[in-house]
Amino acid sequence: MRHSQADTILQDSMAKRRIKEVTDAVTHESPVKKHLENLLENKVELEQVLAQNSNIDQLVKAAGRVQPNPVETITTIDGIHPVVKKKSGIKKSQIVYDNDYIDVDYDTKNQPFRHVEQDDCKIPNFANTWNAIVDMRQSKKAPVDTMGAHCCADETQDRPTYEYQTLVACMLSSQTKDSVTAAAMDTLKQRGLTIENIAKMPEEELDSLINKVGFHKTKAKHIKQATDIVIEKYGGRVPNTVEELVKLPGVGPKMANLVTQLAFKRINGIAVDLHVHRVANRLGWVKTKSPEETRIKLEELIPKKLWAEVNHLLVGFGQTMCVAAGPGCSTCAANKWCPVGRAAVGK
Repeated sequence: MRHSQADTILQDSMAKRRIKEVTDAVTHESPVKKHLENLLENKVELEQVLAQNSNIDQLVKAAGRVQPNPVETITTIDGIHPVVKKKSGIKKSQIVYDNDYIDVDYDTKNQPFRHVEQDDCKIPNFANTWNAIVDMRQSKKAPVDTMGAHCCADETQDRPTYEYQTLVACMLSSQTKDSVTAAAMDTLKQRGLTIENIAKMPEEELDSLINKVGFHKTKAKHIKQATDIVIEKYGGRVPNTVEELVKLPGVGPKMANLVTQLAFKRINGIAVDLHVHRVANRLGWVKTKSPEETRIKLEELIPKKLWAEVNHLLVGFGQTMCVAAGPGCSTCAANKWCPVGRAAVGK
């Protein structure tokens, strides 16, 4: 679909009202619902959804289904290597999480990216590709380097507050530019970003403080709910396992993996967002349809000692070189080992 068509639909207020009505009516967390929510603000998501649902009527019909299929449910809520006990009607309580972890030996905030040896991975030409990306990342800063979630929590605070601020930063960062997340976190910290203060703060006030981030109303609600749960169930300390973190409203597997890494120096798995998903597929490392599928495949292929670095390295690469609008293959140092790059430059 061309951008002009997307613009036309975005400008159609009746279509937007219909989409919002259906979105509000759908109670389950299906991928279609998430696309509908994104549709109201994001042209790229609009084009992706309409590529599968050729018109608004089909889109609305798809969103109105009573339940997503079990496969979709797995990809939206699972954590680390889930074991599904039933083939249908899967709920969170029916998924067993593997919470084995390794201690982080990599400092995302202060340590430079590391080169790897040739035998470090099962992916063909992995070391060449990884090292080329490392060189590119070291020569050019990305937004995530200075404004990512790992930069947002105040390290001078006590440990429980630092962990809570990390959780909030990760919750705000979804579907939001790093610069906007960082600004929202600065605003919250100026008001006193502690679990006690957020618990007392009205949801409307919290929403007004974060109103520049994507889906701020939903995030304000989820942060308030998660705060109450952390206080009531965990004594005011953010849980340190993926299994417990994904039970919090608004926290999915990617976010949970990031929180355990940044707040607790534990690696349960690779945090895969849309940048990592896109880059890994373009490089030919995986052939997957969702970030969660990508996470599972990457964890099978990449040694655990590198898991802590994958998100930060590839997110920045996706922000500066292999961007969503189109990869910069002609100037990419990894193009000779990348199928997309070879096709683009004729290598």
